[in-house]
Amino acid sequence: MRTLKRLICLLVIALLGYSGFIFGMPYYRYFALRSDAADMVRFEVKDEEKLKNRLFERAQRLGVQLEEENVRLQRMNGGYRMEVSWSETVNVLNIYNRELYFNFKVGK
Repeated sequence: MRTLKRLICLLVIALLGYSGFIFGMPYYRYFALRSDAADMVRFEVKDEEKLKNRLFERAQRLGVQLEEENVRLQRMNGGYRMEVSWSETVNVLNIYNRELYFNFKVGK
C-alpha cells in the first residue's frame, strides 16, 4: 500500500512538472521576443524593413508563429513603436487544450 501511495505521489509531481514546463515555454518565448523587440527598436535598426525582418528571424528562432498582419510598426519622433500579437495553443497530454494570447507594445 505504501508503494502505491508513493507511486501516485510521484505521478502527480511528474504531471505538475510537465504541465508547468508546457505552460512555461510560451511565456518564456513571449518575454524573450518582447525584450529583443525593445532592444531592436531602441538601439539597433532604424530601417522599417530591416526591423521587421530581424523581428521575424528572432521569432522563428524562438518558435513563435508570427504573421505579417500581427506586427504593426509606426514611425514616431525619431524612432519606432512596435505592436506585436499572436496566439499559441497549449496541449497537455491531449486531454487539456488552452489558447494563450500574447501581445506587447515597445518603443516610443
